[in-house]
Amino acid sequence: MTTPPPQYPEAATKKGLPPLAWAGIGCGGLALLAVIAGALLVGTCAKKGIQIASELTANPAKAAAENMVARHPGLEKVAMDDAAGHMTLRLKDSGETVTLGYPEVGQGKIPFKDAAGTLLPPGPGDLSKIPAWVPRYPAATDERAVFHDEDRSRILGILTAQTTDSSEDISKFFEDEASRLSLDSPSRTSMNINDSISLQLTFRKGKRELVVHAFGKSGDPLVIQTTYKETK
Repeated sequence: MTTPPPQYPEAATKKGLPPLAWAGIGCGGLALLAVIAGALLVGTCAKKGIQIASELTANPAKAAAENMVARHPGLEKVAMDDAAGHMTLRLKDSGETVTLGYPEVGQGKIPFKDAAGTLLPPGPGDLSKIPAWVPRYPAATDERAVFHDEDRSRILGILTAQTTDSSEDISKFFEDEASRLSLDSPSRTSMNINDSISLQLTFRKGKRELVVHAFGKSGDPLVIQTTYKETK
C-alpha cells in the first residue's frame, strides 16, 4: 500500500496590518508627537514672553535701573529690594557700595568719588563731551551725561533725560534722527501694559551704534536712556 504524502496545514494568515503599515504609523506617530511637543514648546515660550513683558512693564523704574546697571561699565548690582524699591550698587572704581531708589539709578543719579576720594553728589556730568552726532531729545529735562569714556579704539557713553512726551513722539524723533545719520534700525520693541510703558530702539551702521530705552508710567515723565558707541 502506498502511503499518501503528509498533509501540512497552511500557515495561518496573521490578522492585522502589514509591517510596512505599522512602520508608517510609527513614523506618523513620531511626527504627531513632534508636532504636539513643538506646540507645547511654543505655548510655553509665548507664556514666558508674556511673563517677561509683564515683569518689565509692571515696574518701569526697576526696569530702567536694571538697564542702567547692565550698560554702565562702572556699576555692579549687589542686591535689590522690590518692597522698598531700592538697589544696592558697587562702584567699581572705588569699591564703595551705595543704596539708591530705582528711579535714581534709572536716571543716572549715582554718586561717584573724585580723584581725592570724596563721594560727590550726582550732577549733570559734562554734557559737552557728548559727540555731536548723538541725538538729544529736544523736549527733555534733567539731562545727564551719566558716563562717557574715550580711548584709542572707541567712544562709549550713556545719556539720560526725562520728558512728558509720548513714547510715539520719542520713537519718531529718534527714528528721524537715525535716518538723517543713515543708521539702520535692526530692532524696535514697544510695550504698553497696564499703563506702564517700555520702548527700545536700536540703530547701527558702520562704526556707530545707538540704543535708546524709554521707561515710565502713563501720565508720568518718561525716562530716556541713550547709550552711544563709536569705534575709531
